[in-house]
Amino acid sequence: GEISEFAESSRPMSPEISQFQLSTSSSTSLDHASSAVNTSWSSFDVYVFAKTCKDSRAGPLTKLTMRLLRDFGLFTSLPLSVENMGTFLSEIEAQYKDNDYHNHVHATDVTQAMAYFLDHGLKAQIEPKHVFTCLIAAVVHDVGHPGVNNHFLVDSQSEESTRWNGVSVKENGHLFRAFSGMR
Repeated sequence: GEISEFAESSRPMSPEISQFQLSTSSSTSLDHASSAVNTSWSSFDVYVFAKTCKDSRAGPLTKLTMRLLRDFGLFTSLPLSVENMGTFLSEIEAQYKDNDYHNHVHATDVTQAMAYFLDHGLKAQIEPKHVFTCLIAAVVHDVGHPGVNNHFLVDSQSEESTRWNGVSVKENGHLFRAFSGMR
């Protein structure tokens, strides 16, 4: 297939990674979004990036994270399967609810912000497994967020609140979904 807009990396893209990329012949708006994926704080527009992923097999969170895992060399420095990571990320992204703020686009924005911090000094101070942990924490930080706060969940005696005994209801839920996806 075509090389995606993320092919400008110094490392060649493997066929396994390219299946999670958006192939397109029209890349005007893509160039702006992809050129700032992990190095620009001020010019990355998560909404433009998400819009470019709309008709892709991979959503913006999956697409961005696969790119970052590759660009940070994590597929070569850690025992990661590209196929398994793509599947995990796609499943996590699908579990983000379509609420006004805590959705997959927000998670994409937070993941890009984490990449910025990693790329601007943090990565040099930590090991690859910690870089991976930072990225995955950003990816899953709000997965399954119901769009309401913990107090509301406890007061309404929601199923989630009962499951977690009214303690850090959303946070326990996010971690539960993330760890369940790792099985």
